[in-house]
Amino acid sequence: MQPVQSTEVLLLTTRSAARYLGVSRATLFRFARRGALNPVRLGAHFTRWPKADLDALVARAAEGGAA
Repeated sequence: MQPVQSTEVLLLTTRSAARYLGVSRATLFRFARRGALNPVRLGAHFTRWPKADLDALVARAAEGGAA
């Protein structure tokens, strides 16, 4: 039997993502405008942020890369 691979993606609200990174919501959207993050748009008023993308941003920053 082969292991089941999950395709679930954990999405955070803008407020939760900003808290997770320790930045303001404005900074979060600035990262998106610069291409450092790729938010998921759910209609005109809802934005969600993949936790894997947030973790990758933190890892790049820890390595000395620009956010």
